[in-house]
Amino acid sequence: MSIIFTFSIYFIFNYLQIFNINFSFGVDYPSSSVRLQDNSRTDQPMWSTYNVQTLINYEDDPYQSTFSGTTPKKNSIFFADMVRTATNLARRLYKTRLDVRYGGENDNQLLDIYFKDEEHGTPILVFIHGGNWQLLDKSASGSLVHTFVELNYRVLVVDYDLCPNVNLAQLTQQILNFYKWLRVYANDTGATKISICGHSAGAHLALQLFDDVFLKSQHDLDLIDHLFLISGLYDLRQLWSLNTTNSNNILGLNANLAIELSPFCSTYNDELLAKYRKQNLCLHLLVGENDSNTFKLQSQNYAHKLMQLNMNVNYRVFRSYDHFDIIEECSNPDSAISRYMQHEMKI
Repeated sequence: MSIIFTFSIYFIFNYLQIFNINFSFGVDYPSSSVRLQDNSRTDQPMWSTYNVQTLINYEDDPYQSTFSGTTPKKNSIFFADMVRTATNLARRLYKTRLDVRYGGENDNQLLDIYFKDEEHGTPILVFIHGGNWQLLDKSASGSLVHTFVELNYRVLVVDYDLCPNVNLAQLTQQILNFYKWLRVYANDTGATKISICGHSAGAHLALQLFDDVFLKSQHDLDLIDHLFLISGLYDLRQLWSLNTTNSNNILGLNANLAIELSPFCSTYNDELLAKYRKQNLCLHLLVGENDSNTFKLQSQNYAHKLMQLNMNVNYRVFRSYDHFDIIEECSNPDSAISRYMQHEMKI
């Protein structure tokens, strides 16, 4: 099993290498600066000012722009070991409810719930894993559990069916099912507030909360106050036609669907945006300094789009992190990414 998992992570590395493509579609970048956060283990967060334009061609070599230090193979193996170890440890340390069904039948519309003392009456943190919509599952997605359960959060780790067992349009429907389930679950268990976190493909999926269905009172997501989008993909217009990442069209896309399923290309409902502004929803678009140009550009472009929609947006580039260790480090409560999330969540 570990061999299969390691092979899967190595596949992700190949996918990330391809992603050193310029996905810029003539976006005018904001004149304001972004902040680059130091991921020192001991000091308080330090911020440096970098003009957005300086990030456009940060690295020309995709090999170096995706991984910090050592070799890609060593990084991918470490990632596999790290996230699975963190998940297994969390299952031993904390109370759990595993394989809770949020939708469907006889499929992977399941989630795991982790909590310390009481499940009811505590705030919720949701994590939606990445893996190019084709890889990984909740058994290796528990990096955030330790940090936030110790802070009296319950953590929900969400699974879903992978392509090609479903196509991407069907997969996004599963996440809509999750959000509908979450609304009922949060109300039934007295949740005080909800934060959502998605990594890579999981960040793309997390944005299903902008579907018009959530204008309906029975699906109201008014407890969500933070959406952490880490190294996400928001524009699929070039991705869908790449054989390396979408071999034999494993995602089930075409040119029109790639636009329809791209958050960057979406036409957002003004009433829903106003609702989220009123509840002070904050969207955090976060990437690692050593992530590929494409991941940084996608986050930058999408952050700018959200700013133009007058949403509450933070865009951050974290010093020294790459695509994987920005999630690995969430298991360390004193890491830069964990401290940032705690600071923004006011815990």
